[in-house]
Amino acid sequence: MGAEHEAKGLRLTSRPVRSAWRVVGSLVAVVVVGFGVLNAAAGLGHKTDRTHRAFSGTVHLIDVSSSGGSIHVIGGEGSETTVDALVGIGLRRPSHREELEGDRLVIRSEGCGILGGAFCSVDYTIHVPQGIQVTAASGGGGITVWGVRGNVDLSSSGGEVKLRGATTEEARVHSSGGDVTALGLVWASIDAASDGGDVTLSFAAPPNRVVADSRGGSVVIEVPDTPDAYRVLASSSGGDATTRIRTDPTSSRLIRASSSGGDVFVRYHGD
Repeated sequence: MGAEHEAKGLRLTSRPVRSAWRVVGSLVAVVVVGFGVLNAAAGLGHKTDRTHRAFSGTVHLIDVSSSGGSIHVIGGEGSETTVDALVGIGLRRPSHREELEGDRLVIRSEGCGILGGAFCSVDYTIHVPQGIQVTAASGGGGITVWGVRGNVDLSSSGGEVKLRGATTEEARVHSSGGDVTALGLVWASIDAASDGGDVTLSFAAPPNRVVADSRGGSVVIEVPDTPDAYRVLASSSGGDATTRIRTDPTSSRLIRASSSGGDVFVRYHGD
């Protein structure tokens, strides 16, 4: 009798548990279907709008912050700064503004939230004169900066970050999930990091200071084959750490490269 009562008790207990899981499953299904309907409606109503603004005044700093769209910054000749915005409109229209505050150009865009659908975003293409400092942050989209002569501070919370052909005294390039790639750098002191992607840095001239870290991907640092020697601190907690350049523990040129999962290479171009 004791065993029979125990089995009966287990059956009675399992019924409300199963019922609770059915309710949870139903709620999850409703949410999934709801998101699908929202995205489908946003897709049917999706359209794009383009805006163009030119700033002929003195601009010394570009400060861009986007909630998820891509950011492209291109260095060029001349003294004018231009901002082109590609606005994606779904169920709602995202907000954005471009304002000159003294010598600082402030560029901001905000998404439409969870009910805005998948097509609500603002992608920026910004042309800047040489010598301008660039600060850019994206909440998920990629960032690319080409041919800029000035200090840069770039960060993305999930997209890839690319820097190419920059002449800079100081650069900070971070991603919390995508790859970080910086190529053709001249006279750079750079701090580069990714929380999950690869970090690849290539220098057209001997750098003064390089700090590169990846928490899961590989780290590759390439320098030109010149007589310069470097103080190299290379380490990996999961892969190999290989140094194939001239080293000197007393050198003023520092390369610190680390990875918590991938390989680390410090080498000359073409090695």
